[in-house]
Amino acid sequence: MLRAQVPIEVRAYFYELDKIGILDPTVGIDSILVADLSIKGFAASASVGTFTTDASGSFIVSYTGNKPNEYAG
Repeated sequence: MLRAQVPIEVRAYFYELDKIGILDPTVGIDSILVADLSIKGFAASASVGTFTTDASGSFIVSYTGNKPNEYAG
């Protein structure tokens, strides 16, 4: 494990795919940020909390001390 000397922040973005134009080569698939999405985060099989995306489709996880090896949701 790494030891953080100062608070560290990790930002995650969530998108949904808009496939309406999938058959139109001038449009294609578009990605749309997902606001107000609730995500449960885990590190080393332990819950680190539930996070909700903001208007920009993202949330920030802050930590100090020992950095978990992974974040998954």
